[in-house]
Amino acid sequence: MEKSSIQGDNQQQRLKARLGWMAGIIDGEGMITVVKAHRGHSFQPRISVSNTDLKIIEEAASISHDYKLPYYIRSISYKTNNEIRIKYELVFGGMKRCIKVLPIFIPYLIGKKDIACRLFEWCQYRLSVGRKPYDEKDDAILNIRPRIKSFQNAQRLYVRHTVKI
Repeated sequence: MEKSSIQGDNQQQRLKARLGWMAGIIDGEGMITVVKAHRGHSFQPRISVSNTDLKIIEEAASISHDYKLPYYIRSISYKTNNEIRIKYELVFGGMKRCIKVLPIFIPYLIGKKDIACRLFEWCQYRLSVGRKPYDEKDDAILNIRPRIKSFQNAQRLYVRHTVKI
């Protein structure tokens, strides 16, 4: 084999590994949801990853940058046990952004794959109908919002059931 083809294979494997890592972060620390817009009665899709470790957000941003995915990062300060902490969040928000992001991560998602597929389908539908009022097709995705909320931090569901020895 030529050296260039080996390097190409290794580069593709690294890219797949990075996408798998990012999908794992979205599955574990992320959120795939629909949020109500500030004005009016419209809804916007959102994919985000939140963490207090800036290195994780920086790596997620690096992967997003490498794939030319549109994102923004925000930070939120909060107080816990008389200590001020900062939570960082990488966000893909809006129909067109989610249409671009979802097909890249869906093959690697496990826990949130179904929700991601439904959200992608809904984004395609909404972009195809323009500013048409919401109907029963929209309800299929908008009604999963409470379910998504309950699974955002699924690992916390198990913490409540552990017993200290």
